[in-house]
Amino acid sequence: LIFRMFFAVALLSGFFNNTPIVVMMVPLLQSLCLRQGVPCQAVLMPLSFAAQAGGSLTKMGSSINFVADAVFQPYGYKIGFFTLTLGCCFICFLGAAYCSLLGPKILKPAEPGADGSSARNGGGENHFKVAFKASEHGPLIGATLEDLGLHRIPGVNEIALHRDWLRRGIELRSAFSASREEAEERQLGAEDLIQVTCSAEAVAQLRHVRGLELCNDFELSLLGSMRRKRCLCEVAVKESLVGSTIDARRWKSELRCAVVASRGAETESAPAAEGTGTVGARATQSFNGYVIQSGDILLLETFQEMVGSDIWVENFGVVRLVPNSAPPRRGKPADSLRAVFIVVGLLAMIIIASCGEKAPSLPLMAVIFLCGIIMVKGLKLEEVYQEINGQVLLTIVGALALGRALEVSCLANCMAQCIIAVTKPVGTVAVKAGIYAATIGLGQFLNSAANVAIMGKIAIPIAHSMTIPVGEMAMIVTYAASACYTAPYGYQTNTLVLKAGGYAWGDFIKFGGALQLLHMCLVVAMAAWCAKFSPE
Repeated sequence: LIFRMFFAVALLSGFFNNTPIVVMMVPLLQSLCLRQGVPCQAVLMPLSFAAQAGGSLTKMGSSINFVADAVFQPYGYKIGFFTLTLGCCFICFLGAAYCSLLGPKILKPAEPGADGSSARNGGGENHFKVAFKASEHGPLIGATLEDLGLHRIPGVNEIALHRDWLRRGIELRSAFSASREEAEERQLGAEDLIQVTCSAEAVAQLRHVRGLELCNDFELSLLGSMRRKRCLCEVAVKESLVGSTIDARRWKSELRCAVVASRGAETESAPAAEGTGTVGARATQSFNGYVIQSGDILLLETFQEMVGSDIWVENFGVVRLVPNSAPPRRGKPADSLRAVFIVVGLLAMIIIASCGEKAPSLPLMAVIFLCGIIMVKGLKLEEVYQEINGQVLLTIVGALALGRALEVSCLANCMAQCIIAVTKPVGTVAVKAGIYAATIGLGQFLNSAANVAIMGKIAIPIAHSMTIPVGEMAMIVTYAASACYTAPYGYQTNTLVLKAGGYAWGDFIKFGGALQLLHMCLVVAMAAWCAKFSPE
């Protein structure tokens, strides 16, 4: 799992910003770890390291690479689209092997259940019976309930599989202990119904399991687009709705919501025993035509702006929003077209960028590609503006100016001479290691791109003084600035996984310290070779 995840995230990070990739992957990996019984602590820190390593796969993988090009190009070394790719492949293989072998052994939860893998609610209180089905051509067809690992998701109380053979209802219970023959009999088919008794939060997580669909997904699709603005919420119906029949299309137009699940007062008062597989009444597969009963609690998907509106106040009582419950953006024809457009556009950018001097500038191609993504609704204009971090941009500009000031004032030469004085007696390799160590040390206090701007100006005088090719110094400084494994605040992706994984500062030192040392040895050893053979 960790090895495959590392390379997948590194590949994405080579073409997209590291931060949104990690933000997107954290909840997906948490859900996957819960279902497979793997501590998420063993996966989330490697996720951050993978995003950092992949940032050097192409020039557009990180702002660090653009700043490095601006610093070293006036001195005869140009960083092209694939200049850093060769060395990045070795770095990714080192990181993937290290994290796969040592991650599960070093990064363990502090105590059993601390990772949330055993956080299941014991009773059926406040739980809904929800009907799911496996997508007809999805990855779940042929799998068993045990394979899915849905029972490990927090809030899931019981699971049952319903099958209709020759119009005879046969219920296959999900008490997760069965003979091989029974397990094979429980392999999912396209017509099977998976009934899950779970909390509203668990419903939100289950909807992100690839290949799993709600049985009443058509009713939810009536809400149309803008899924990012929707969420799940629990509502208590008022007396004015009791006895009325739900019309999915009318609720969509008037209340702008659709029913996902319901529970009545009798459900709360008589919960089923956990793990028995006893199902009782089956989950409702369609709420179009459902008659609302007194005491019903509905789980709705709605637009966030509707909560608290006048028409909702008239019809619903207590409302509770379910956090992080926006529906997944997949499974629709438009989602597939968007994915195809982004992949084709990205490949086109790579091919054009490989044409060398004849190709348009990379920033120009990126802006054109971004406009295309906005046109196909892959991103909203507001989301694009949110990703423009003015503070980071100003930091980069200021760092470039500071680097120039260091050069003009000869302060860069003074710093370079200090590093040479300390490391030169040991040899040229020690000088390169000293540049790497200085870059890592400065990176604990500065933005990574700013770090490159300053350390690049210090590394260039060292290269001239020690007759080291500028390309080698460019490789060392760029790779070092892209790798911060020993501190949670030295790189933004480390900060993002700090809370999600429940890490302490010592965890980064304990697990990332050895990797940082191995990374330094690899970078110093291969810098000359990569600078010589990598394309500019």
